Amino acid sequence: MKWRSLEESTVAADSRPLRDQLAERKQLIEKYVPEPVRAVHQRTVEQLCKNRMLNSVLSAGAPAPQFELQDQFGRAVSSPR
Repeated sequence: MKWRSLEESTVAADSRPLRDQLAERKQLIEKYVPEPVRAVHQRTVEQLCKNRMLNSVLSAGAPAPQFELQDQFGRAVSSPR
């Protein structure tokens, strides 16, 4: 997938530190994403932080709670029990 001239599916891995990769992404976002859209994203992040959403996030390796949803055909699909 190509996003803003940044190829995601390249075979060669980016060997730069994640900090540098993130800095590049932030620059591309600043360049290509309009300010009103960035403002919506910023407000959403602030709201999630305010509501302490991270306190309810499952940790790596934790089992997901059981759930049941409908697929695109209306059939019930549930998590493993």
